[in-house]
Amino acid sequence: MTRRLPILIGLGLLTASASAASPPSASTSSHQNTPLRLVGYRATAIDPAGTFTVTVRGLGGNLMPNVQVSILFANCTDTHIGVAAYQSGGSGGLSCADCQNPLTVDAANRRVTAITNSSGVAVFDVVGSVTRSRSPVVAEAVNGVAKCAEIWFLAFNEKLDNLQVVTFDQDGANGVDAIDLSLWAQDFYGIPPNSSLRAASDYDAAGNVDGVDLALWAAEFFSGNSIASAPAYAW
Repeated sequence: MTRRLPILIGLGLLTASASAASPPSASTSSHQNTPLRLVGYRATAIDPAGTFTVTVRGLGGNLMPNVQVSILFANCTDTHIGVAAYQSGGSGGLSCADCQNPLTVDAANRRVTAITNSSGVAVFDVVGSVTRSRSPVVAEAVNGVAKCAEIWFLAFNEKLDNLQVVTFDQDGANGVDAIDLSLWAQDFYGIPPNSSLRAASDYDAAGNVDGVDLALWAAEFFSGNSIASAPAYAW
């Protein structure tokens, strides 16, 4: 028994080490079951309505801290993402209440990245908008759910899922205001060319733009948490 004890301990250490080194798994990891909401900010606080979380687990279900989680927008041709300075932890002085790590912005590859915290959770709260001119447009079915963004663990070449992107700030200027409501209404009424952009105004991801989305927009407007837009955009 005495001889076997060091062997058992060694095997246990090897198992623990292997578990810690295992890559993140799309089959055991998960993300918040909502669209990614691009938001603005008030004073130095990024709008908490944009909070979006990704929980990273290994093959054995173990939570994984310090993992880079990226959201790719290469297929979201109508999106504007604020420069890194005006994201959480950037030099512009903005902060996200729930974010524990800075958000990085890779303009060349159209992606943003957050690092998982000690609980294995990456928290995003992205300052951004869509193109007011609605050009170029996203070629999606009018009544389809457009999930143009992608969630990746790039260091492990592992894709988690596709993701719908919505926004309250529809022109990328002066925060959420009456102009944004008029642009949202164009999606509601399907006025060309905006019929192909309905996904950006479908806040509850129900596959259409309706009164529920209007109520969500109004709640955001009256909260006053997105009274400012990013002064500059990475793309």
